[in-house]
Amino acid sequence: MGRKILVGMLLLGALLVFALGTFYIENLQYYFQALTGKKGYHLIARFETAQNLDEGDVVRLLGVEVGRVQDLSVEEGPVPKPVTAVLWIEEGVKVRADDLAYIETPGIFGGSYMAIGRGDPNAPVLHDSEEITNTRVQPTISQVIAKADTTLDDAGTCGRARSGRNATWKLSGAMTWSSGSVRPGRGRRTWRWRWRSPRW
Repeated sequence: MGRKILVGMLLLGALLVFALGTFYIENLQYYFQALTGKKGYHLIARFETAQNLDEGDVVRLLGVEVGRVQDLSVEEGPVPKPVTAVLWIEEGVKVRADDLAYIETPGIFGGSYMAIGRGDPNAPVLHDSEEITNTRVQPTISQVIAKADTTLDDAGTCGRARSGRNATWKLSGAMTWSSGSVRPGRGRRTWRWRWRSPRW
């Protein structure tokens, strides 16, 4: 009995190590590059929120991997972009001052990375420790779905309210009262109910 428990615990531990290794396999590449002394330089980018971005995540230029997120920090105080990201960029990769850095989350369950898009090709090239000032945070898929649901709900509510008002107005306009003429000598007024077919 004890032997079976030991074997089960070993298998569980092996599965746990395999899961953690699979999850952090991409981040290990960054540390291997640091150990092997691969050359590069650092750039700074500031954002309103990290949007699930982590240290070690990939930096892509036009979809091609060119570096890693080396450090993330939060600045205290009322600043418009409190999150500061330090990016390690491979040597030889040119990032220009007008390029756009944005945090991309392609999946529902996270997996964010730093993406860089090209701007003005004539803008000056950034060097070590300089800042990419043109930054943006892309909405996640879950945020887009939630926004779409809210928009559809609002549209449905407005449509139902408008339909109800139109129906009430048409029905009230279809039913009218008309007064009869006063007959001489009788001193009374007669009333008639008249139904008019509504125009839908």
